[in-house]
Amino acid sequence: MEEDFSLLESIVKKNIAGISQPAEFDWEKFVSEMEVGFTELGFREQSAGGVDNILIIRVDAAGDFILTAPAIAEVRRNFPFAKITLMCSKRNLNLAEKCPYVNEVILFSVKCRDAENPVELLPVLTEFAKKNLWHRRLQLVFNFKSYPKMIHHCLAYLSGAKERVGFISGAQFIVSDDLLAKEDNYTYNLLSRPTVYPKTVTHDVERSLYLLKSLGKQIQTTAVETWYSYAEILEARKLLQCFDKNSFKVAVGIGGSENEKIYPKEMLLKVLQSLVQQGADLIFLGGSKERNDAKFLQ
Repeated sequence: MEEDFSLLESIVKKNIAGISQPAEFDWEKFVSEMEVGFTELGFREQSAGGVDNILIIRVDAAGDFILTAPAIAEVRRNFPFAKITLMCSKRNLNLAEKCPYVNEVILFSVKCRDAENPVELLPVLTEFAKKNLWHRRLQLVFNFKSYPKMIHHCLAYLSGAKERVGFISGAQFIVSDDLLAKEDNYTYNLLSRPTVYPKTVTHDVERSLYLLKSLGKQIQTTAVETWYSYAEILEARKLLQCFDKNSFKVAVGIGGSENEKIYPKEMLLKVLQSLVQQGADLIFLGGSKERNDAKFLQ
């Protein structure tokens, strides 16, 4: 029998009615009314078995997804008996489906004209949550994105989970140890555990693991890993046939989804020259956009 979530849908519609500018939206009022709805529908009941239904949100680029692999593994190690659902983008679906630490994968393919406008965003995410999330009765959500936007926090909140862990929006711009004032950031309404990573934590792997540490969880490994099918392994071996089997091979990803994520090729050249002097064989990875940089480095 299909559950009736019309109460939650009506609360969302009520809160966006008559709003002409994003700044007019009252996040505190919205969350307060939604909490009443979630409570009435049983989303806030304490599970006798502890946390046994977890959602991990990672709906961005492939590189960011791979850097979350240690955190995904540590979620499984810290919650060995939980059902873990991984939400990913289309770009990561092929990789996510091979992840050995999760029970299920959800494809996030929502499109919104203005992802920073709650009037545009909330109805779309509500429809997605109704179809894909609310029936799961999630208890804990991790959003591992280091620089989250409104869509990430709204997605975490509308999952229905009581505990929602993530970094506050704008955390990368904080230059002191003080958090942003609550009235200046909607994150404090949408997350149950809004977090700011210390200035000493600079790598995305460390940042993702820091979310688990903020819950008091122990970390055993920081190793980055990825997962392959047998067909992909055979294809990789075919590509490597031209190299000496005993050589020291280094694969170099020279591209990035954003310009600021691309390592300057002149600086990369110095690193690669040092590796070649040590006897390494280099393999450049990328697409058509990286062809010219690959020729330069070669």
